[in-house]
Order: sequence, then structure tokens, then C-alpha cells
Amino acid sequence: NNRAKRGGGNCVGKGMVLKPLKGYEILDMLKGLYVEIYMRDQLPKSIDPKKYYVFNLDDASGTGTHWVGYHDGMYFDSFGMPPFEELDKLLGGDIAYCENRLQDMKCASCGYFV
Repeated sequence: NNRAKRGGGNCVGKGMVLKPLKGYEILDMLKGLYVEIYMRDQLPKSIDPKKYYVFNLDDASGTGTHWVGYHDGMYFDSFGMPPFEELDKLLGGDIAYCENRLQDMKCASCGYFV
């Protein structure tokens, strides 16, 4: 089983206003790392284990819905969800991921977690 223990969810920034992040803002926050950002329908043909990947679960035609991350064999979703289908297929399935929910479903703070 590739799942980590599920914990309780909370809202980072509870009582504060955290605006949803755009891709360029995430890149700026992760400056100095080898980061690539993709929409779910525009994935790379392969994954480089040395890079950090940030994916938005919306299609390129949309405005963005939820940011998730992948690095060195580990998938991360602040809602504690498993990898999305397209990434799972690209990586051949059985991807390790964390089931801990760090973000409340009502919060738009996902970009701060990746």
C-alpha cells in the first residue's frame, strides 16, 4: 500500500484571506528548484525524477481548479487524494501518495502547499 496515514483537515490561512495562486506565482515561490508546471491535459511525455512538477487539475482551456505536486516518486494533493488518472497512466500506476488532508475543501490555498 502506497498510502500514508490519513489525518484531519484544516484550512491554512483560516481567518485570513489567501488568494488562489497562478502558475507564475508558484514558480516564483519555488525559485531555485527545477520546477515545471502543467495542466492535466498537457502533461509532459515523460517525468524527470530530478524535477519538481506542479499540475493543475483543470484543462488548459479552463482557469484552473486545484494545484497538486509530484517529485521523486511521491504525489502530493493537499486534499489527500490519490493521483489523477492521466498522471497515474503516465507513471504506470502504483504511485506513492500522502492521504493526509491538509486543506479544507472550502479553502483556495492549494497553491501554497505545492
